Amino acid sequence: MTIKGLEKVKRAFKKLPDNVGDELRDIIYGESLLLSTHLRDDILTGGTSKNKLATQTGKLKNSVRALKPRMSAKSIKGGVVFGTNYVNTHVGQKGSKKEIRPKNSKWLTIPLDAMKTKGGASRGSAQGAWVKGHYDDTFFQKSKAGNLILFGSSGKKITPLFVLKKSVKIPARIHPEELLDWVETRILKRVDNLNVNTN
Repeated sequence: MTIKGLEKVKRAFKKLPDNVGDELRDIIYGESLLLSTHLRDDILTGGTSKNKLATQTGKLKNSVRALKPRMSAKSIKGGVVFGTNYVNTHVGQKGSKKEIRPKNSKWLTIPLDAMKTKGGASRGSAQGAWVKGHYDDTFFQKSKAGNLILFGSSGKKITPLFVLKKSVKIPARIHPEELLDWVETRILKRVDNLNVNTN
């Protein structure tokens, strides 16, 4: 994936004198801190949309942190990092999707409203204690769309609990190209100022 903003930044860095390493490191780290705040406050806060992701437990949001820049003779590397593995499901180019399949079972069990907390997290698995403790009986039935649904019954009340699927496709909502575009203007402005001050 080629990102125009990143290429502009690389070209700007190449024009700088060799003795501005400390200043470059401060620029990269400062912008990485701002980008981590942007991720937490703007992209991982609020509802889910094409370029926003609602967090259910706050674990993903709280795992975002800025990396301290690493310098070598020819490069300086910085950015942000997520402290959870499942973020990879949600990161990708605009319009891309990742297919999720069960690893140790035949079906993915996707919680419906009755099995979600207020934050949207699942209360447990289809065979878990929460289901057994709240419903007298459970049974499966196909929906009109052909999906297999697990229902729970308690007295006369019947509640849909989980929908079972062989796989699901998750659209990417955290886009690297948008994140780099977000910091490009500020980095280029600071590099231009640095160039002026060193001439």
